[in-house]
Amino acid sequence: MRTAPSSYLVNKTHLKQKALTLRIPQHVHDALNATRERADSAGFVFDIQAVVVEALERAVAKVTGELAGVEQGEPLEVKAVALRRKRRAVKVVEDLKSVV
Repeated sequence: MRTAPSSYLVNKTHLKQKALTLRIPQHVHDALNATRERADSAGFVFDIQAVVVEALERAVAKVTGELAGVEQGEPLEVKAVALRRKRRAVKVVEDLKSVV
């Protein structure tokens, strides 16, 4: 059986796949597809479930710890989160006075 150094790559015959639906930014979708294609050509499946489950477990543990601190009266440091928005391409046109 072929193995890979990362737990996120498993043999195709070793993984039961199920559908997962969630909204993600386009650049993440593109990167996932590219990674899946590379894994497929190497004879593996990119196990996104393992990635998501591990990330969610870390997030839940972090938030659980923060809530325990808040419940004991410790101040919670809240950081502002900036949302990434893709910049729209803007086409520069001639000055309107010269067109009219």
